[in-house]
Amino acid sequence: MTDTPAPPRPAATTVLLRAGAPLEVFLVKRVATQRFMGGTHVFPGGRVDDADHAAAARGLVRHPDAAGLAGRMGIPVDQALAYVLAGCRELLEEAGVLLVPGATAAQARQLRAELDGGRAFSEAVAARGWTLHGGALRYFAHWVTPAFEPRRFTARFFAVELPAGQEPVIDQQEAVEGRWFSPADAVAEHQRGGITLPPPTLCVLDGLAGHRTLADALREPTEVPAVEPVLADDGGVPVLAFPGDPRHPVRRGVPGAPTRVVMRDGRFVAERVQA
Repeated sequence: MTDTPAPPRPAATTVLLRAGAPLEVFLVKRVATQRFMGGTHVFPGGRVDDADHAAAARGLVRHPDAAGLAGRMGIPVDQALAYVLAGCRELLEEAGVLLVPGATAAQARQLRAELDGGRAFSEAVAARGWTLHGGALRYFAHWVTPAFEPRRFTARFFAVELPAGQEPVIDQQEAVEGRWFSPADAVAEHQRGGITLPPPTLCVLDGLAGHRTLADALREPTEVPAVEPVLADDGGVPVLAFPGDPRHPVRRGVPGAPTRVVMRDGRFVAERVQA
């Protein structure tokens, strides 16, 4: 009898970017005791919960092309907006950045202080008469936790520019450190053992390292295929293979992206192997 894989739960991940030479990305280090990806450097993110769906249905988030976004995500509009709202919420909770047009750093700090005191995100935003700027989030990746994992997520990745006048501040609860990196430097530091990147974070950073400008990084692809890794064997070496890899059943992958990660010297290494 085969075990049935756990159903993946919806999650939103927000990749915070700022312009520079080179482009920079903000990573947070999760508390080591967290059950999922504890101790690793990741982008702010977490589960899409019932409150996100309810707040999105009440119009707390706006998106200029909600129907087009939902089409690219392959889900109904109400679900797409719940993902966007969760992405805005997680960015405030974990990085202290508020996606409300014209919001100041002081307003972001005050709002997060209320959340730390137990107030619901949607209640705190609605009480101020604000609407979240969902259009600032650009949808660009979709990762699904492998079927063999007991805790699984179907995570939608969004990219966003750091709003003018704000700076990220970590929450010291879910995360204990926050740093700006160039994508290439983050990958290099991972390879040196200075930080640890989970496979999705590593592969997203690998892709961002190919963008020279913020505008390039924020350009939405027309198609965002789901990447669900499978555990495979390549000549005795265990690998996590992605769509497009010879060891993955799905032949079509993300153009130009790594097709697998391999553990080498205790570190995941992203590789590209032709099918």
